[in-house]
Amino acid sequence: MRSILGIRIAVVALVCAPLVCAPLGASAATYYVNNQSSSCSNSGSGSLTTPYCTISAALSAHHTAGTTIIVLPGIYHEQVTLPGSGSSGSPIVLRGQGSSGNPVVVDGAADLGNPSLWVQYSGNVYRCASVNWSPAQVFVDDARLTASTASPGSIPSNSYEYVSGAGLYANVGGGNPGTFHAEASNQSFGFDVAGAAWVTIDGFTIKHNDWAGVQITNSNNVVATNRPDLELDQLHRPGQRDPSQRHAQPVERHLPLRRARQHDPAQPDP
Repeated sequence: MRSILGIRIAVVALVCAPLVCAPLGASAATYYVNNQSSSCSNSGSGSLTTPYCTISAALSAHHTAGTTIIVLPGIYHEQVTLPGSGSSGSPIVLRGQGSSGNPVVVDGAADLGNPSLWVQYSGNVYRCASVNWSPAQVFVDDARLTASTASPGSIPSNSYEYVSGAGLYANVGGGNPGTFHAEASNQSFGFDVAGAAWVTIDGFTIKHNDWAGVQITNSNNVVATNRPDLELDQLHRPGQRDPSQRHAQPVERHLPLRRARQHDPAQPDP
């Protein structure tokens, strides 16, 4: 098992050249995802005027060869799993149609930015009872909080602690965490491609995942590219409780990513 440029790969023939994708055939169909649209529906037609709300819903309904799914700017809190394959000359294409100022974000964390989700526990410590999983990472305004082992009522500023059956405790240094952009990670990957072929994933900002932005296993002819002005999030190594121990190494090879994650092959899979 190894990771190259932020993409976790196992028994896979990965093609990293955008020119691999041949033009789509005449039978190709295009569908749209836009969670910012008031008319979006996960049971709709997927048209530009009635788009899907989630990428997963669009893929669940349409995953045959030649399908193109255009995702418009927004933050999509989901893990996208590929349920099908394309074919030579007719790949399945997932394309984020964003820009550096208005990106398409696949976010592996749950949105906790609502003051009603939190209650004051002690001083600057607040509790969110709706978090019923143990998050590996907690963020406030995209800054990662430090995991604490102190008793919940005395965790230090800019730290968090999860207690099974009670929820998530956080101290952001003053005030209700819900008044900020608070998030708790709950997805391993942004995109999970297993046993698939002829797939293109392009134009997404992928962040806040516990393991990797893109996982590709037992697949071939899969193209994963990104905008040069966007960024793929870092890799969380198993066995490291504190995600701040992770590190990234800038690279400018093969994929136009600003940052790539490194994985130690000697470390076991999650």
